[in-house]
Amino acid sequence: MKFNRVWLVCLVAVLLLISFIPVRIAVTFRQAPTPQAIFVLGGDFARTKFAGKFWLSRRDLDIWVSASILDI
Repeated sequence: MKFNRVWLVCLVAVLLLISFIPVRIAVTFRQAPTPQAIFVLGGDFARTKFAGKFWLSRRDLDIWVSASILDI
């Protein structure tokens, strides 16, 4: 009898956890704003290079780069 109760508690806990995760994901997608642009602050050239590669996968976004001549 005690063994069945442990299994029942574990099963209920797993079901609650499984049902809780999709709800959290849905709430996060609802609250998170959609990005409008990629903004890259000056610094290492690798940062600018990464932004360019990232933009290839998200061409719907504008890309703004803030770099000086010395950064490039």
